[in-house]
Order: sequence, then structure tokens, then C-alpha cells
Amino acid sequence: MACMDESQDRELTDIERGLVTGLLIGEGHFGGDGKQPQITLKMHVRHEAIFHWLEELFPRARLYGPYHHGGRSYYQWMARGQVLAEDVLPVVESVLTDRIDTHVGARIRDMRARYPNFFARRERPTERRVQTLARQHGLPPRAHIQMTAILETLAAAERAPTTVRDPGEAVDVHLADSLVALEVDRLRSARRIADIGTGAGFPGLPLAVALPASEMRLVESQSKKCQFLRRAITAAGVDNVRVVERRAEEWSEGLDAHNAAIARALAPAPVVLEYAAPLLEHGGVLVDWRGRRDSAQEAEAACAAEQLGMRLLEIRHTEPYEGARDHHLHVFEKVAETPPRFPRRAGVARRRPLGC
Repeated sequence: MACMDESQDRELTDIERGLVTGLLIGEGHFGGDGKQPQITLKMHVRHEAIFHWLEELFPRARLYGPYHHGGRSYYQWMARGQVLAEDVLPVVESVLTDRIDTHVGARIRDMRARYPNFFARRERPTERRVQTLARQHGLPPRAHIQMTAILETLAAAERAPTTVRDPGEAVDVHLADSLVALEVDRLRSARRIADIGTGAGFPGLPLAVALPASEMRLVESQSKKCQFLRRAITAAGVDNVRVVERRAEEWSEGLDAHNAAIARALAPAPVVLEYAAPLLEHGGVLVDWRGRRDSAQEAEAACAAEQLGMRLLEIRHTEPYEGARDHHLHVFEKVAETPPRFPRRAGVARRRPLGC
């Protein structure tokens, strides 16, 4: 029997992904017919219910049988060509690592190597890179779909608030660079996060996708940027994020309310610290994306931090993508109450930054 030729209409759950991957690891055959790659699954008719379940999950795959040969009755399920590349393989590769099964991982790599032109035509490199990022950081099942939608929204918006809009470049410059902060355990476990001066939504929007149990607030004062952010949130279907159309210094509702604050390419470190400290609860952390290290600037940041009840925890060198240089995350902790004179009036932090 053959299924209807329709695309997969829903995202699989974590349990479904795990079951499919386990089934194919144990019983699947990874190969091809000389023209296109394929995965086949052949089992006894007593497993008929499993085959019909696969039909529901992958309606474009095909089910043949029951066959009766040599005293054995069986069904054969096949995912071939486009269906394999677009529907089935992304599910398996989102779960499978060499730690789980090196043999099957090698079989998949061999299959890809045997049909390189086919996969190059069927899989867009940017989507593959997004899937790789999702696996690398252990993201939820729908994360790669949501992040691809963010890239598509960015590419389609001629007036997007960033000069990097091409998906092939943005996947590294924006997505990978945002997700690298998941290396900071205190951020990964945070439940209330403020992205200060978020601009086009980075790093906050990808991190909201990565951390669905968190509440992400994208703090941005410019109305046009906020309009873009709301479009991107809707397109990606991210429901744990809210746009705050305010200056950080004037957002009274956000005071002492966050486990973490984040800022990327926003302002000199003393300014970022002054924006963040009042928004953090005691023990909260600031993660500040910065470039090449500068001892004089770091000394100024340390002086500012002391005045704000903050202290430096670490400066972490990162390499979010191949060729990235001089990328660092400066992590500060709030160790004392913010003095009552902070936050100062809007604009004062930039005009008269704290220092030694």
C-alpha cells in the first residue's frame, strides 16, 4: 500500500523522535538504489501497528505489503530521495550522535558521501547549519524550524535593523553568536532574562527559542525595531518572549526582576553594567558580548561594576563559528543591592559613564 503524497503536517514530539531513531538504528537499512539514497525497514506483519504509526508520522514515505515469501510474512517501509532528505533524516540526525551509536552514524555519513550531489540539491546549506547548531546546543525539537523562520524574516525585511540579512551569513553572525552564551550555566538555567538594546532580536530571540522554560524580555526603545521584533516573534511562533518598548533606564517594572541580563554590541562595558545592574535580582548575572580584550577597558568595567554592586565572574573566550576571532563573553554577578541613585536619567550613562 502507498500513502498519500503530502508533506509532514506537524512537528514530532521528543518521544516520537526518539522512538523513530531507535527503530531505524535497530532495524533500518541505510543505502540507496544507485540514483537516490533510501532507508528501508522490513519487519514481520505482527508489527503492522508500528508501520501504520510511521505512515502517520511520515505521510510521504511508502509502505509496501504485506508480502509472503519463504514462510515469512512482512511489511516493508521506505523513505527514499526527497522524503528521506526532507522528512526522515532530519529527525534521525536531530537525535543520533556517535555517543549513541557510532556504527549507524557512520552508515549515514557513508550514505551522504555516496550521494553528495543529491543531498546538495535537496538540502539548503543554511538549513543544515541551523540543524547542526540545534544538535550542538541540545535545543528543543522545534528549535531549528523556529530559528529558520527568524532567518527568513530577517532576509525578507529590507529595513531590518541589521546590515547582516543574508541567511548564509546571518546563521553564524547572529544565530551561532547568540547561542554560544548557552555555555554559561547561569544563563542556561535562568528563568527571567532581559535582552538590553536587542536591536534585531539578537541574542535574545534565539536564546528564547533555546530556553522555552524562560521568560525573555527584548528591551528596545526604537519603535521601528520593535515592529520588526514583533513580526519575527510571530513568524517563529515563540511564545515565551515579549517586546518591551522602553529605554532600559526608564523600565521601572523591570527593576530587580531578572535572573540574567544580556547585551550584545550595545555600548562600552560601564554603560552596559549600569543598564543591567538595576534590572537584576541579587545573585543575577550579566552576560556581555565583547570583542578583542583590552586591559584598560576591563579596568574601567571593574571600577564601574564595584560602584553598581557587581563583580566580574569570568571572561570566556568563544568561537561560535569557524573563523570567528576575538569573541568573548564577559560575565558579571550582582553581589550587592544597586545603590538608590541608579538607574540615572535616560542618556546619562552614555554621556557620563562610570569608571575609575
